[in-house]
Amino acid sequence: MRAFLRNAILRPSCIECPAKAQTSGSDLTLGDFWGIKNYHPQLDDDKGTSLVCVNSEKGARLIERIRAAGTFLRVPYAQALAGNPALEHNPTPHPRRREFFERLNKAESLHAFAPKITKLPFSQRARNFKARCLRFASRCLKLLVKKLGKIK
Repeated sequence: MRAFLRNAILRPSCIECPAKAQTSGSDLTLGDFWGIKNYHPQLDDDKGTSLVCVNSEKGARLIERIRAAGTFLRVPYAQALAGNPALEHNPTPHPRRREFFERLNKAESLHAFAPKITKLPFSQRARNFKARCLRFASRCLKLLVKKLGKIK
């Protein structure tokens, strides 16, 4: 999974996708709704939430026909784009993507080399750690302010 999330195993057609920003000509665009928990936590069941972008009138009619078969929620495009930047922008391939596939083609053990290739550089790990610490401190401060407000 880490290799996928770090763009090490993306297909060339994904890296240079000609169908960005609703230019595919399709009636619907399907994908995972990354970041749903930030906007609609009631839909985040840790099993995955699908994103369906309606690109045409025909697509809208198709959705209307199947609406009763599931839970549908209309969201602003900006919310969908926030967690899914690949809707409009090509991903940056992992810098060691070529090496990943060369080693895979040599039938090397994926479990042996994938973690080494996809490991983030120390500088990125340090930035991520700092960001997690700041988010944690922010949550703690909010809870403290909330509790102090109740004491008065």
